Amino acid sequence: MNEIVALSTFALLCFAVAYAARLGLKHLYVLSVFIILASNVTVGIQVDMFGTAVSLGVIIYSIIYLVTDVVSEFFEENEAYKLAITNVVVQIMFWVYMFLSINTIPSGGETAYEAMEALFSTTARITVAALVASLGAFGDIWFYEWLLGKSRKKSKNDVTPGLWFRNMASTFFGQSINTAVFFTIALYGVVPNLLSIVLSAIAIKWAIAVLDTPFLYWARRIRENANN
Repeated sequence: MNEIVALSTFALLCFAVAYAARLGLKHLYVLSVFIILASNVTVGIQVDMFGTAVSLGVIIYSIIYLVTDVVSEFFEENEAYKLAITNVVVQIMFWVYMFLSINTIPSGGETAYEAMEALFSTTARITVAALVASLGAFGDIWFYEWLLGKSRKKSKNDVTPGLWFRNMASTFFGQSINTAVFFTIALYGVVPNLLSIVLSAIAIKWAIAVLDTPFLYWARRIRENANN
């Protein structure tokens, strides 16, 4: 059941990203903000999938890399960086607001307050880890656009060849940075098997990068049909 829910959510959001590529940047921004908020809300939910414990928030957050790759591929240079900066700002605003909210004195709705406090009272260390780990998205963008430049020079402005390689290679690179930074800051000195946790998480995120590649091709097909 967990696998069905997670994979269905993943596929639905990837379809949404591909279709948003046709509608324009503002739709990708809206979808990106939704993914950031949803991943922050569900990051604490651990589920067993294919024999491995996975955070639902990690699965959803990984789609951000598909969004930035779509923006790098089909829109003007540096637009993906602007989107990544927006995501960081949204994440900071969200956590500041939640921190202030759970430090108020409720005059009613104590049950809801206690639930919110339990959900969002993460340690400062984990919050900082999540924000610093967002650098992985910038690494993904830099590598993707570097590969895109190489592809254009090689194929005389035709960006079609190597689309799958750009998506997977840049996401592997960015996700590896994201995962290593997050778990090192959040768990160093706390758990004895930190390296195995990092490697397992990277493997899962690499698998997600492979699965989202067809949706980048679908996004290109949608944009081509829209322009014909």
